[in-house]
Amino acid sequence: MKKILIVKAHPREAGFCNALVEKYIEGARRNGAEIRILDLRDLELEPWLKYDWGHNHDSLPASEDLSGQKN
Repeated sequence: MKKILIVKAHPREAGFCNALVEKYIEGARRNGAEIRILDLRDLELEPWLKYDWGHNHDSLPASEDLSGQKN
């Protein structure tokens, strides 16, 4: 079985990009693929998006979504 990770990054759910993704998912599932979806809109990334790489990231709040660990 083929395993596919889809990263949805477009901020609008009702947009053309997400409509294409949904059609792709339908076709892949019809052909027996296992689909995992990562929707970036659902993640708590805001503090991490504001700073450039020169910023001291140790001062930013911990994010479960970035670490993959549940507190």
